[in-house]
Amino acid sequence: MAEGRRDAAGHVTNDLAELKGIGPSYAEMLKSVGVDSIKQLQHRSASHLKDMIQKRHAKVIGLSEHECQTWIDEAKAFYTREAEVPETPGGSGGPGTVRDDASASLAAAPTPTHGPSGPGGA
Repeated sequence: MAEGRRDAAGHVTNDLAELKGIGPSYAEMLKSVGVDSIKQLQHRSASHLKDMIQKRHAKVIGLSEHECQTWIDEAKAFYTREAEVPETPGGSGGPGTVRDDASASLAAAPTPTHGPSGPGGA
């Protein structure tokens, strides 16, 4: 599983704002209740997280258990996306390589051959 990003000093950065639905305000609220990174968020319970935030910050408008679960799901998906290695276009061309129609037709076109002295002959 991927590790959290680290700054120059080796500390895990507060990367929570990278998740959909978490802006700077929610990231600070999460940090204030001890959730400092995406890695930590993915292991939380939605109902417990909501309760912790509301105990610390009173009633937060728009915050629901469903919203907290969405953040947790996004955190889990973030590490799944980080672990996947995207296939690069024009890669090795080995088995499983996907080419678009243009590159496939170019690959299928015959290569012109010329005599030993090149086009036009000697």
